[in-house]
Amino acid sequence: MKVAVLISVCDRRDEALECLSGVYRQIDSLAGEGRYAVDVWLNDDASSDGLSEAVALQFPQVRVVASPQRLYANRGLRLAWETASAAEDYDFYLWLDSGIRLREGTFYSLLENSGFLRHEAIVCGTVEAADGRLLFGGRARSGRIINPDSTIPVPCRTFDGALVLVPRHAFRVLGPVDQEFQQELGAWDYGIRAAKAGINRVVAPGIPAVSESTPGIPAWKDSSLSLKERFRALGSPGGRPFGQQFTYDLRSRGLLWALWGFLKLNLQTVFAKRK
Repeated sequence: MKVAVLISVCDRRDEALECLSGVYRQIDSLAGEGRYAVDVWLNDDASSDGLSEAVALQFPQVRVVASPQRLYANRGLRLAWETASAAEDYDFYLWLDSGIRLREGTFYSLLENSGFLRHEAIVCGTVEAADGRLLFGGRARSGRIINPDSTIPVPCRTFDGALVLVPRHAFRVLGPVDQEFQQELGAWDYGIRAAKAGINRVVAPGIPAVSESTPGIPAWKDSSLSLKERFRALGSPGGRPFGQQFTYDLRSRGLLWALWGFLKLNLQTVFAKRK
């Protein structure tokens, strides 16, 4: 079975190279199985640090896609995904954030759990911080990260985009992530679309990845910034642009929730309390 690993990176050359080293260790461990052929597709999201050249030198087997302008995480993933699916009819598409480090056997675990579910469910992996806090993974309807079971996959409502295995079955129904979104809302939206299409979403057992960097407080919630700076951050690609958030909330829970979400964002930005 053919697997396409999809990565999108901007100006994080060293991080990307370390990530690729981990990816190829996973691929080498799968080689003994003889059941999987893995290609790596990396979108160089308009980097200025020589990322493409470094990847070509150290990992010439990586298929590099170069976006002509900054697309940000979700749209960069979409470009890599569209390019990969046009080149090959893959059985699986595995999204991977370059900032996480994979534990031994991660790819094997995701693929085997997919097989347990007849390759019809989207399988996401959980990522923890060095201190054990859960950072990314499957999410409940409330939005909280689901604590994975140690042995069996458990259902989730949607998921973050750090480590996600999408089988061909789901891709043929849903296509790639939506161009509407720039950052993490794209992954959450994909999970909601999958739910509406009747495609199962599960959290793989255990915690297969770790992140050495812990996301800080969003700038739009940082009370040390001026109100103008907070609203600027809110509307930036790394924030929660109103139009994108409204679209996600509307698809997720309907018009009233989307209107409440719009009001809530404004209140959280105006009355920021955390530093």
